[in-house]
Amino acid sequence: MAHPGSFHPSPVVRMPYAPSTHGQPQQDGYFGSKERFYDTVQEVETPFSEVETGYPARATEWQPGFLARFPVLGAGALFTVILCAVGSVITLLTSDGQSQARWPEQIAPNVILSGLNSVSSLCFSIAIGNGIAIAWWRQTLKGATIEQLHRSWSFSTSMKEVAMAGRAFNVIALAALATKLTIIDGVLMQRATSTEIRQDSPYYGTPVRGYANDTIPITGRTADRSATPGLMSKYVSDDLKSWAQDPQSMTVVMFEDCDGLCFFNVPAAGFEFDCTDPVGQPIGFGSETVNALLASQNGTLNSTHLQISETIFSISFDAEYSYLYDADYENIIGPGSNLTMNVLYTEAYENSTTEDCPGMLYNQSCTLRPAVISYPIMLQNYSGTHSIQGVSVGWTWPSYIESSYNGVGTSPFNRTAKQQDGFEVLRYNDVIESHTVAGASTSRLAGLQQAFGMYLGGDASFDFGGTDGFQITQTGNAPQYLLNAPENDQCGFVYANPMIPTAADGVQSVVAAINQIMFAIATDITFSDPLDPLDGITGWHTYNATLYKDNIHYVTHRPYMYGAVASILVCVLCVLPVYWGYWQLGRKVSLGPLEIAHAFRSPMTAQAGNGAIDELLKEVGHREVKFGQIVAGDAKGVLGVAEPEFVGRVVPTSRGWH
Repeated sequence: MAHPGSFHPSPVVRMPYAPSTHGQPQQDGYFGSKERFYDTVQEVETPFSEVETGYPARATEWQPGFLARFPVLGAGALFTVILCAVGSVITLLTSDGQSQARWPEQIAPNVILSGLNSVSSLCFSIAIGNGIAIAWWRQTLKGATIEQLHRSWSFSTSMKEVAMAGRAFNVIALAALATKLTIIDGVLMQRATSTEIRQDSPYYGTPVRGYANDTIPITGRTADRSATPGLMSKYVSDDLKSWAQDPQSMTVVMFEDCDGLCFFNVPAAGFEFDCTDPVGQPIGFGSETVNALLASQNGTLNSTHLQISETIFSISFDAEYSYLYDADYENIIGPGSNLTMNVLYTEAYENSTTEDCPGMLYNQSCTLRPAVISYPIMLQNYSGTHSIQGVSVGWTWPSYIESSYNGVGTSPFNRTAKQQDGFEVLRYNDVIESHTVAGASTSRLAGLQQAFGMYLGGDASFDFGGTDGFQITQTGNAPQYLLNAPENDQCGFVYANPMIPTAADGVQSVVAAINQIMFAIATDITFSDPLDPLDGITGWHTYNATLYKDNIHYVTHRPYMYGAVASILVCVLCVLPVYWGYWQLGRKVSLGPLEIAHAFRSPMTAQAGNGAIDELLKEVGHREVKFGQIVAGDAKGVLGVAEPEFVGRVVPTSRGWH
């Protein structure tokens, strides 16, 4: 094709195609005319475009160049594809680990990815369509057979043709293949995001309403002037039975307004534990109990012999009701009443060759002074499908996550702080009781002394049974602290320190158990104390809690994301070759049938100019055409498109068409 303004010397000019009338009267139009069409030889130099079309050449009909023919629509579509890929990556990285509760509900990550993938697919289609048109017209510009042009066009419409292209495979087939490859990145992007149940990041300062007594209530009565524990209060017994069912998760009705896991501190009645260091002494209970048994059998047992049975483990509680008056006996001074706890445990070494049973015996005593304790609390109050409610004393967020404290989630005893780690003695709240008068009297400590002995106390003794060998007798809670199971003829018994059980025991310390019991009583977990000072909501407090919630979290699977991005880039690279050489074309092109028909000099468009399809439609778009059997001219009897007056109706029959 010559450029506008070029000249061709003495061309042979054929007038537009006109079919023969075969003796029929000639009519006006392409297929008939009152004048016959004939060949003309033009002897003068004429602009090529004028020779071909009969119209003067226009400079705007063919303008090649990098900027003039830059494929704005196709390039913009590919750029949008890249932007969609970037948007998808940003969405995946931003949503990774995010809670559904903190992500806009209407635009979940999968919805965003689906929308971006739809836009990307649409832009790919636009970019590929424009690129294939450029490549097809460049192929015609360089010269190709009609078969080659047809195959290139068919690549854009049929994957079968692409698959069977063989040696005819070209950049158009590659771009068409990319349209199918875009399915891969959509699937991978959708697989790149999923959900799972996790804990939300904490909500700080969440208000929780509740109540806990900071004064030790009346827990029972003494039996006599010696202050022996007598009757335990009914509500204390109820609270203890409820606590014993699940010490780690008590049902407490005194707290509300928490939907999830709430961690906070509650000031409530409790004890300061003022404990001595464990004092150890060597033992040889084996030979001593054997000698005591022999002396007893011989009738020579006296004060020089030890007891036949020796205590090797013990947890016991006593009460000390004492207070001091000032010089005028008007004001109470000095410490009030308190409880004492005595702990004894042993570590004997297994020795089957001697009867000494050597080892160490440890004693430790603690004074339990009434005080107000800051209890670290974990409140579980899930609603909905969880339906979990309970209070765990001594749990913090790290201990809940790691369960690192003694294997049971509670912190160890800190002798310097006189409480467990994480607990704090806020102030003393002394109890003033003497119980020196005759008869029973109410007490704040007597019921607790009895409760601690019942639920936490225990003893173990060791003796020699003659032919039965050495024996251990246990009562109360002693068995849970025994770390081994020595045979009858051995004496290697090892008891854990009840103040600091080992992680292998799965047993909490006696201090942790006392704190749980005191919190259960302070909050009256059975809501049965008739003397609770609650009056509507006036007795309730507000605690600032840190809230953690189970929620749906979005999770990004990066391998799928990387695969999707790689797929998009591969598809873009497959499309780019069809745009190569776009600057060689002098006008906008498409694969529209009218534009191609005009290029092949269709009689219907032959008199139109050489511009783009828009200009072609302006010139001949108003003409009416019809498909059917042509009834005049050289094409008579052929199925084709022509003006309506030259086309007969095609009627299908059982024999075919006529």
